Amino acid sequence: MKLWSVRSGLCIPCSALLLLMFGTAGGPTEAKAAETEEIPAIFMMSIEEIMALKVITASRHEERADLAPNVMYVITRNEITRRGYRTIGDVLNTIPGFAVFHRDMQYVVQVRGIAPNENEKITFMINGHPVNQLTEPEILVGPLLMDIVERIEIIVGPGAVLYGAETLGAIVNLITRQPSHNEIVLSAGNYNTYSSTAMIGENFAQDRHFMISATWIRRDGWDAWSEAARPQLAGTRLTGKLHPSTFLYGQAQFGSWWFQASSYNAHMPELNMTEGPAVITARRDDYMDSLVARNEQEINDRWRVFNEFSYDNRRIVRATVAGQGPGHDLAQASYKAHSAMRYTTDRRYFQAGIQAGFNQNRHNYNLRWAPDAPAYEESSIQSLARIEDTYEYGFYLSEEFQALPSLKLVAACRADANSVLDGQKLHLSPRAAAIWNPNEVWVSKIMHNTARRFPSPWMSTMNEVWGSKNTAPGYFVNAPADSPESLSTWEWQNIFYMGSTRLSVNIYHQRLRHYIAWFRPFTNAGDFEGTGGEIDLRMPVTRYLNIFINGAVNDADFEQTAVSPPIPMVSANEKGQMAAVARYTANCGFDARVRDNLHVSGSMRYFTRQPAFSAESEQWGYVEDHVTVDGAVAWERLIDGRLDLVLTGRNLLDNRDEVASPFHRYTYSPRGVSVELTAH
Repeated sequence: MKLWSVRSGLCIPCSALLLLMFGTAGGPTEAKAAETEEIPAIFMMSIEEIMALKVITASRHEERADLAPNVMYVITRNEITRRGYRTIGDVLNTIPGFAVFHRDMQYVVQVRGIAPNENEKITFMINGHPVNQLTEPEILVGPLLMDIVERIEIIVGPGAVLYGAETLGAIVNLITRQPSHNEIVLSAGNYNTYSSTAMIGENFAQDRHFMISATWIRRDGWDAWSEAARPQLAGTRLTGKLHPSTFLYGQAQFGSWWFQASSYNAHMPELNMTEGPAVITARRDDYMDSLVARNEQEINDRWRVFNEFSYDNRRIVRATVAGQGPGHDLAQASYKAHSAMRYTTDRRYFQAGIQAGFNQNRHNYNLRWAPDAPAYEESSIQSLARIEDTYEYGFYLSEEFQALPSLKLVAACRADANSVLDGQKLHLSPRAAAIWNPNEVWVSKIMHNTARRFPSPWMSTMNEVWGSKNTAPGYFVNAPADSPESLSTWEWQNIFYMGSTRLSVNIYHQRLRHYIAWFRPFTNAGDFEGTGGEIDLRMPVTRYLNIFINGAVNDADFEQTAVSPPIPMVSANEKGQMAAVARYTANCGFDARVRDNLHVSGSMRYFTRQPAFSAESEQWGYVEDHVTVDGAVAWERLIDGRLDLVLTGRNLLDNRDEVASPFHRYTYSPRGVSVELTAH
């Protein structure tokens, strides 16, 4: 029974006018991988060019996007600029199967109906190197902007057979630019949003170049929570707030050696919560420093050797006011190596690789400083996880075989172990695909992919403070996670070309076992199983106008296996539908070139049947029919061929009707109309 409904109504003439003015939602497009040349906008490409677009993330080598053994989407540099995408979240909301909502002050990404309490189910990469945090990554709200990104390759579903047990439900791989000149990007908008990026780069030759960039950003939040839903947050402008934060990045190539360095520093409000009569106000600081070195050597015309070495130092600090509850200081230094052999012929592409990592977990504290608070007898400093180094290793075999001119077969398997869990059991992750391309207008792919993800030390049995070993009465009821998560997916994708139109239809069945979530504490909370489908239609009406439509439907059922804590954490209704997971989502939109230097794009996003828990009635219901309209106008080469301006508007209808919050039994009001002007 529906308990309440939130609707956004548009009269037909108004809807038509908005579609003409701002378009209908920006669906993603797949793009050709380019090193130094600017990739043309998709609506300026011929159908032959669209069919030949290339990706590299799925198989670690260049291949046609249509023939990759995963469902993939790519966002190009021109789309990023002309549609005004500033953050990863802007992009992911346009991808079939994805949805981005707020939990507390930060964003959370869902994939195909699987709603985590944070973003641990997705791996974010920069040029193929993971940049996730230790727990609860906040990369969607942080300082990693799109200014340095050439394109974004996105795998929907498990695709980690060549990468390792760090990813699960999706991969978002940011491929960086290689600018040949110095560049400054400045932006300003309402909600006190300001950012700047400076880039210095030079291309000396195809295999000799460098780029250095620095990004600074800050923004204010908005009032999202009602008194009934979150009394400690009601009336505050903290949701989405980001204190001054920075992202430093550099890359260089010298012959067969390629190097990458990055430093991510994000500062934001943390969860405000109530402990007894007190309200705890916390601040969170995320730090990630990374160094990567790669080398690829050609032995002969068939054999190549690949080596990669990396160092990552990740740290999370959660600080509270003295006397107002615990804070955390967690850090991990990781040293990893990856070696692979690759064999190529006209019909085969074989890879065999081994990956190993050593993790130092010597700095992890639970801090409580409360000398005057009557609720605590004394201050305390505890190690949240055992002071113990951990190691991980994995190896894989992958074979691609062109059995027939129109049929490619793919088979791969990896095995992973991680000492963060008791025992050294090997966990297998297979891949299999049959890709049939009988003619120029049809590709059919049947794919099976499995991915596993191990918990961090603070989510695992290494944590002897959180969980059932804690003696606090009635608070922690479950043991930390003792099994890796495992996601297996069967998919059938068909891609059709009809004149100048491309249509992709995908259906899937997925099963996620040992889902890890904060269930007092992080634990293996349950299992998911479900089916769904995705559609993506792109139609270049003319060389100057492109229209696209995409949508997704999912039916995911969550079966709880962990004990319910006193305060429910993982929120699912009686049908096993998780809070904030929309049954149906749709995007439609257009890109248009009005003049040689003037581009207009628009998008509309729609979702319905979103399970939500009413704080007022304390009952489950649904939030329905939510519409968001975005638009962007881009002026190019205004001054001497060097200055571009992009004016972006988000939620132009100012639709602040309540939507559900993932993982919690709350609803909130999204951010209202926002505008931002960016100068490149």
